[in-house]
Amino acid sequence: MTTADRAARLANTVLTVAVIPLLHRMQNELDRNGTLRRGTQMMMWAAYATFGVLLTESLARHRDVPTGRRGTTLAGAGMTPFDSPQ
Repeated sequence: MTTADRAARLANTVLTVAVIPLLHRMQNELDRNGTLRRGTQMMMWAAYATFGVLLTESLARHRDVPTGRRGTTLAGAGMTPFDSPQ
């Protein structure tokens, strides 16, 4: 395992641990209000974007996996169901 692989795994672990309170906050807000507050939405999108960056960077190191526009499109498609109408 390379240093870059270790760094990516560490970053992913730290982000995952940091997102657990966000998931609880999201659940509480949805249970109470039926919607998410603006700050919670922003934190959620930031977490998704960070995961997307980590995923894209990880996939870029493996040449047999398609990256670029397809990877970005896939990440965006995965986030779209969470978009809330304004």
